[in-house]
Amino acid sequence: MSIAVRLLGRGDDAMLARVAPDVFDHAVDPYWAWEFLADPRHHLVVAVDEGAGVVVGMASGVHYVHPDKPPELWVNEVGVAPTHQGQGVGTRMLQLLFARGRALGCAEGWVLTGEENAAARRLYAAVGGVETAEPPVMVTFRLDGPGGDATSADLHPARPSETSSSALLELVDGRRGHFRLESGHHGGLWLDLDPLFAQPRRIAPFVAALADAIRPHDVSVVCGPLLGGAFLAQHVARSLDVEFCFTEREMPAEAAGLYQARYLLPRAFASRVRDRRVAMVDDVMSAGSALRGTFAELSAHGASPVVAGALLVLGSAGADFFAEEGVAVEAVGREGYELWPPDACPLCAAGVPLEDVAAPPGPRGAAAEAAAARG
Repeated sequence: MSIAVRLLGRGDDAMLARVAPDVFDHAVDPYWAWEFLADPRHHLVVAVDEGAGVVVGMASGVHYVHPDKPPELWVNEVGVAPTHQGQGVGTRMLQLLFARGRALGCAEGWVLTGEENAAARRLYAAVGGVETAEPPVMVTFRLDGPGGDATSADLHPARPSETSSSALLELVDGRRGHFRLESGHHGGLWLDLDPLFAQPRRIAPFVAALADAIRPHDVSVVCGPLLGGAFLAQHVARSLDVEFCFTEREMPAEAAGLYQARYLLPRAFASRVRDRRVAMVDDVMSAGSALRGTFAELSAHGASPVVAGALLVLGSAGADFFAEEGVAVEAVGREGYELWPPDACPLCAAGVPLEDVAAPPGPRGAAAEAAAARG
């Protein structure tokens, strides 16, 4: 039995069509589900029994601001089907919900529960909750302490509502299907990122937020892979008043296996990055193929890549790689995202036709296709 924990977003209300008994208090109303997920301040994590295709757990929360306090995350409800209790499902869901809160700059999370609800209190204690002394029991969770990754820049965003993941996704086109991504992984969602920088004024708040997050890393160069990463790198470099450079994709004709794409520095930049602290940026990072290639190229030329930044991080594959390399990861927004190696892809097993969005492009439109296919 495989249980996947996912953070839902706008347009994911269909995931709530099949829910096990006693996960929610009442039957899910399709309209309310749509309205909840369409609101960028509402957050819903679900646990899915992948074999049965049924939601067996949920944790919901709301992040909010107040004139005299930093952003906080209110944990509204946590529910796990009786058939799946005692298996760590609640812990996993809360951990992902808290990660979402940290990405939004929340300094603290809290929940109210009844004093007699021993099971709930054990769950909250297991994820670091500290109970207050006075009834009713209020449990607070430190999101900026041990285990958290919030920085002072994260905790004071200028306008969080303008830089939410949902707001960013409204600027791009996406479609669902079965796609082979540049990294070699398979995925069920493909984003066309070409329109992202078509309206500079609309992307400006996201660029400013990312620049603020990168600023404490004291870099002297910002580098991004063509196309979108290079556009973003120019904007961030301008905000930080540092140098800019870019890498270009080189895809082998026979790209079997994972992470086969190379990203190369133009000759003019190769000598300029040596012994420099470099920030690598891309518009969206999932598996991180473009940023991994950029990291390898910069390292090969004697640079010190110290931070990888993205407007949106999808899933954890790319971020996990950089964590292992000791490279910080900064993101304006984070969303759950599933990737599969080809030999473990459920869409392949189901016979869904595969579209290769990472195929080496022809001369015309090569760079645009490369940007759209990044995985």
